[in-house]
Amino acid sequence: MFYWKEKGEDASIEGAVMAISRCLREPTGASNCSEVF
Repeated sequence: MFYWKEKGEDASIEGAVMAISRCLREPTGASNCSEVF
C-alpha cells in the first residue's frame, strides 16, 4: 500500500504488469519468479 501512495496508481499498475510479464518469460522451475526488481 505504501508504494501505491508514494508512486501513484499508474506507476503501481505498470510495475505490477512488468513484474508479471518478466515472471512469465522465466523458465519454469523452483526459482521461477524468485527475483524482485
